[in-house]
Amino acid sequence: MVVRFPAPDDPWSKHGAVVSLEASGLASRLFGYTLGGGQLGLRIGGEGPRAAWAITTDLLLGRTDEGLTLADLRWGADVQARLGSRVRLGGGIDFGALMIRRATTGAAMSDFVVGPHAVGTVDLGRPGPGTMPYFAARVGADFLPAQNGAAMLTASLAVGVRL
Repeated sequence: MVVRFPAPDDPWSKHGAVVSLEASGLASRLFGYTLGGGQLGLRIGGEGPRAAWAITTDLLLGRTDEGLTLADLRWGADVQARLGSRVRLGGGIDFGALMIRRATTGAAMSDFVVGPHAVGTVDLGRPGPGTMPYFAARVGADFLPAQNGAAMLTASLAVGVRL
């Protein structure tokens, strides 16, 4: 008599809709100034056996090293390849609006931004059903077309959860 047990679930076979929430610290550089703050992100997308994709939105609130407040609201998309059951690496593009409060008048300088980003994530739990906490690292460049192509370079470390 031969007893056969079902094969364990293959963590690479996970697929379907994915919603992720993230919180991160962020450091940026623009016009020779250092910008720092916190960032909240929402990602809605899908996941297949070898890749994941998402439509993204992020809100950054922070200050320059000169004490000026800033807000950066971005929308975009990214694609990530799954490198094993827990690691993902990919990139995408963001579009948004950057606002920095002026020191002289109190009015806000605002500009459209567009730029690429690269992202890597590592799942902090075992693959399977339910929520999955993860750690993410991102780098990117937001170009300001109205400012003669000036670029805001960004780097962030985040913790998130896939629902």
